[in-house]
Amino acid sequence: MQRNLYTYTYLHVAYDEVGRRLRDDPMAVLQDATDRAGDRADTQTAHLRVDIGSFELGRDATVELGELRDVDAHAVSLPVRWEAEDGRGLFPAMEGFLEAAELSSHPPMTQLSFIGHYRPPLGFLGAIADVGFGRRVAEMAVHHFLMDVADRIGADAAVTSPDGS
Repeated sequence: MQRNLYTYTYLHVAYDEVGRRLRDDPMAVLQDATDRAGDRADTQTAHLRVDIGSFELGRDATVELGELRDVDAHAVSLPVRWEAEDGRGLFPAMEGFLEAAELSSHPPMTQLSFIGHYRPPLGFLGAIADVGFGRRVAEMAVHHFLMDVADRIGADAAVTSPDGS
């Protein structure tokens, strides 16, 4: 059974800047969401994490990127897929799109979203666990990933803006 996921955040960064960064070097944009480079230019290993109370649950995952495409003049979409490097049968593979869309040019605001899906691992048992806690873990992992990407774009934009803001 496939489960859909959707999470988003807002950046106070102009869409043109976010789109340019995603076009120029999407893996560099994902740098803070990843720990080390993979073997191919379109693959990296990310350490995806979930905070559960005072514990952090993490797993290294192979991240693959597809080709960025323009949705329209004010939105882009980047195919993203990841799966655990170890214990693939125990952790779900995620597949979806990292999207950036302009919400406002003055003041600048861009929505960064992940829209995708996963299949709970372990068949029937995994589907039962997904109802109890698995879905929440998947949502938190995707949310952390998206926030790491947003933080990277925001930090880069602040460093490169002429007035430092």
